[in-house]
Amino acid sequence: MKYQKFKSYVEEHIKDYLPETYQDAVVSVQTVKKNNSQELDGLNIQLAEENTTPIIYLNHYYEDYQNGRVIGDILEEIAQCRETYRVKEHFPIENLFDFEKNRERIIFQAVGREANQELLSNAPHHVEQDMALIYKILLDKEKGGMASITIDHALLERMGVDEETLYQTAMENTVREFPMTFFAMDDVVREMLEQDLFGFSLATLEDAEMKDFLQEIFQEQTGFPKEQSPFYILTNEQKMEGAGVLFYPGVQELVAEKMNGDYFVLPSSVHEVLIVPDDGNMNFEELRTMVNEVNQTEVHPAEVLTGQVYSYDSARGCLMLAEERSAQKQRERQGEKKGILEKLNEKKNAVQKSEPGMQKLSPEPAL
Repeated sequence: MKYQKFKSYVEEHIKDYLPETYQDAVVSVQTVKKNNSQELDGLNIQLAEENTTPIIYLNHYYEDYQNGRVIGDILEEIAQCRETYRVKEHFPIENLFDFEKNRERIIFQAVGREANQELLSNAPHHVEQDMALIYKILLDKEKGGMASITIDHALLERMGVDEETLYQTAMENTVREFPMTFFAMDDVVREMLEQDLFGFSLATLEDAEMKDFLQEIFQEQTGFPKEQSPFYILTNEQKMEGAGVLFYPGVQELVAEKMNGDYFVLPSSVHEVLIVPDDGNMNFEELRTMVNEVNQTEVHPAEVLTGQVYSYDSARGCLMLAEERSAQKQRERQGEKKGILEKLNEKKNAVQKSEPGMQKLSPEPAL
């Protein structure tokens, strides 16, 4: 089945998998422009009493279908998604332009600047190096998804507030609604392997003796390395559009404490960033190559954040592009070298002025 026929089939048959209350719903497929100017096909199932509905994107479902998944299973999952992510609270459209009624709903999301120039030209945003923080009105959120409206210049003008107020409001709300979380990548991999092997995570066990026993079995069966990798994940508790956590107040300093100093930031996707200690064992150019390879092969184009790597200088409390930080270090080393030579020359000149005869002498080997 070709993609166009797949979309039509889903549109025509999805009601067969929905409750009776959806039989009069209006079903349509519309093209939606997402992050990085990516266009996705969204399924919209609208009930008469609703003015906001979840959009269910079909592109990855078609990939599942191509990989052999039964289309009936796909339709069942889509129907379940429609029920799970239904916007429970009716949102009056007239409230959209009222800043005070939306004050507690305004949040931000981090996106890449270069790939989102069209979006950023039409929307207020806060620049962070080669990223930008855009603003949204949060309508509803569930585990694994959320409903929101992006604030553009026209909407901001109707709200009657300035961009600085928008930024401060969004920062307060995002920190509250999407708290940060920070953990070792090894912990995620270990938990996945434990789930595959035992059907549960060993962290849930309270019996210490049983936990030790199962950990030995885990080690024997998986050969999981005992030495921890240097990669850590920084995101929000929902693990959804969490890369912006990097810009929460105090987070960069907190990570520096955990890393015992300087560190690199790898923007792995809009959902999270990776943290690597800058202990001299990592080269930023190699890390940047790795980020771009992962972006091209593992990350959906709509979820790519940026291809750059950041460096945090704990002494200065400063986050910058790693390339700029490397150039800065080079200038500092050259300045230090130049300073030492200047001091030696100054000392030499001072000696020559005080003892003119010294400049005619040359050192001779000691007998």
